[in-house]
Amino acid sequence: MRFLTYAIIAIVVAIAAIVAVLVVRNWKYHGYSVLRTARTEDTISTSYAEINGNILQYNADVVRLQDRQGQEQWSISCSFQDPRLATCGGTLALYDKNRTEILVANSSGRMGAFTAQLPIVKACVSEQGNVATIQEDDSNAWIEYYAPDGAEIASIKTSMENPGYPLDLALSPNGELLAVSYLSFTDGVQKTLLHIYSFGSAGQNQMDNRIGEFSYVQKVVPQLVFLDNRSCVAFREDGFDIYEGAKVPKLTKEITVEREIRSTFCDGEYIALIVSGATDGTSQMKIYNRSGGALLDQEITSSYERMEIRGGEISLYNGSSIHVYSLNGTEKFDGSYSGDARRIFAIGKHRYVVVTDSGFELIQLR
Repeated sequence: MRFLTYAIIAIVVAIAAIVAVLVVRNWKYHGYSVLRTARTEDTISTSYAEINGNILQYNADVVRLQDRQGQEQWSISCSFQDPRLATCGGTLALYDKNRTEILVANSSGRMGAFTAQLPIVKACVSEQGNVATIQEDDSNAWIEYYAPDGAEIASIKTSMENPGYPLDLALSPNGELLAVSYLSFTDGVQKTLLHIYSFGSAGQNQMDNRIGEFSYVQKVVPQLVFLDNRSCVAFREDGFDIYEGAKVPKLTKEITVEREIRSTFCDGEYIALIVSGATDGTSQMKIYNRSGGALLDQEITSSYERMEIRGGEISLYNGSSIHVYSLNGTEKFDGSYSGDARRIFAIGKHRYVVVTDSGFELIQLR
């Protein structure tokens, strides 16, 4: 009888746990509550981003980090004309597009600031604060790789003839691997070359520290993202590829889609594509795990401008509207912010920052 009693209790507990998981997974939210309101003097020229759950504000004159309670963690003065942001985990690089200034910081504050040799077209950063850039002069482009204090780690000269014009670049979180996609034309044929460089032991005896080279004939690879210290995602115009390996990178997964890709998303856990739908006014949302395994393939009818994945939930934004889906495809929220929103972004599960003309609000779905 005692064994039977324990068995019944175990079954009841298991059923309750399953029911709780299903309720949470399929729970739908119908509104939101405002957790905190902050007023700022200038939101028109200020941009906002999420950094490890904190709120980053930056403009031409200052970059500032606040926690969720509105407490300022640090504030750094700067002098930019067109500030652009690159992030990796809790580290950020703020650079002046088409100019030469770079500022590097993390959750503790400033890590370094320096001046590049040439105008910066694009930059990326590692968690250690290393910064890789695409720079241009009148006739060539350069891949310049720096330590946080501006010390040069590597310099690679490029041209349309060899190996091509750099479209994008990405650093692994530890800063050891650098991936660059180059667009070139050989005998009138368009080609994209993907080069992967190692600045660890694997690349010491290689020309230009290059440990991998992959070719795409008549295809463009405009976006590169590292999932971790050994896995790189290369987004093609018709899908994406995953390359694995910190010493000898190899192609491990190819995903090809037939419809036009409208937007992409990638972080350490998920890879997402939104492609054109089968009918007008619809889109298809495709979510994959870090190995390229399909998790979700669902039609969506809501319009959107941006997407994010936080806490296992997918958020689509369109002006003041927020559409939230779980990874099993359940629509968990379909609503709008009641005021005038300039920008909305996720800062945690069910929590969002809404930037308005007078400041920002931290809201939570309910």
